[in-house]
Amino acid sequence: MRIVTLIENTPGQADCLFEHGLSIYVETAKHKLLVDTGASDKFLNNAEILGVNLQEADTLILSHGHYDHAGGILPFALRNDKADIYLQKSAMDAFYHKDEEQERYIGIAPEISKLPKVKLMEGNYRIDEELFLFTGVTQRRLWPSGNKVLKIKRGDEFIQDEFIHEQYLVIEEDGKRVLISGCAHNGILNILEAYHTYFDKQPSMVISGFHLIKKERYPMKKFLALLLVLSLFAALAACTQVTRISIENPAEIKLEKAGGGVAVTLTDSKTVKRVTDVVCQLPLQAAEATEDAWTYRITWLDESGKTITKVTLAGSQIRWEGQSYNLGIGVDLSVVTDVLETIPGIKK
Repeated sequence: MRIVTLIENTPGQADCLFEHGLSIYVETAKHKLLVDTGASDKFLNNAEILGVNLQEADTLILSHGHYDHAGGILPFALRNDKADIYLQKSAMDAFYHKDEEQERYIGIAPEISKLPKVKLMEGNYRIDEELFLFTGVTQRRLWPSGNKVLKIKRGDEFIQDEFIHEQYLVIEEDGKRVLISGCAHNGILNILEAYHTYFDKQPSMVISGFHLIKKERYPMKKFLALLLVLSLFAALAACTQVTRISIENPAEIKLEKAGGGVAVTLTDSKTVKRVTDVVCQLPLQAAEATEDAWTYRITWLDESGKTITKVTLAGSQIRWEGQSYNLGIGVDLSVVTDVLETIPGIKK
C-alpha cells in the first residue's frame, strides 16, 4: 500500500504548496484513490511533484462537507471524469462557522452534486472487498470543543452540526486494516468505538486530522486532559484484541496513593461519570504481570458505600479483577492520575 499526503496546512517537500485543508492519495492492490482534495486546486500541483498521476485515480472519497476538504473536487473532475466520487447526501447541507464575531460559509460547491460520477449516499456503504465506508457516529465522549461554532443553516435558523455527514474509510489489504478519517469531528475515540462494532480488532493504522489542539495557551488541566486523549488514541491504535473495564452506576470514586500518601475522593456525579467514562474506554490487552509495586488504586463505590470494582496502577500496567493488562504504546499511567487530580470537585 502506498500512502501520500498531497496537501495539508504545513510545508512538506520542496516546491509543494500548502493550505488549510487535507488531501491524501492511496494506492492499493485494486485501487488508486483520493481521500479529500484540500481547499483548492493546489493539491494537483503537489501530485505532479510527488509523482502521482491523478488521471489514473478510480475513486474519490469526501470525508465530510467542508470546503477545506472538497475545494479541489471540481478541478479534479475536469482532469479525471472516470473516478467515482462518494459522499454522504447530507454533505451538501449549508455549513457555517458562526460565533459572536462572524458568520462564514464553510460548505462545499453545490455544483459537486451534479457531477455525473457523484454518488450521494445515506449511511454505510461497502464499495468492494477492499473499501468500506461507515458513518453514524453518535457518541459524544471527548467531543472536540471547536464543533460548538460549526452550524447548519436551515432557513433563517442555525442549528448545531452533529456531523452525520462525516464518513470514514476502511481499507483492507494483506490482512491489515487502515482507517482514514478526514477531521474526526466526531472525536477519534468515538470513531474508533464505532469502528470496533464492525470489526473485532482495532485498525492497524489510523490516518486523520484530530481537532485536538487550540492555538491559545492551554490551562494545565486541559493540557493534561489532552495528553490523556493522545495516550488513549495511541493505545487504541496499537491494540489488537482488547478488553474494557465495566462499571455500572458508581456514586463515588476513591483514589489512593501507595505508601499512605494522598487519598482523593470524588463525589460530584458529573465528575464521577466523566472519570468513569474515561477509564471504561481504556483498551486493555491481557499481559503477564510485572514485578512493579502498585502506585495508585482507584475504587468505585455505589450509593450504599459498597465497592463495585477497583483497579490498581503498577508501572505501565493496570490490574483489574485478578488480571494484569498493558495499555499499549504511549500511555503513561501518571497522566491518568494527574488528570484525575485536576478535575473540579476532587477532595484531597
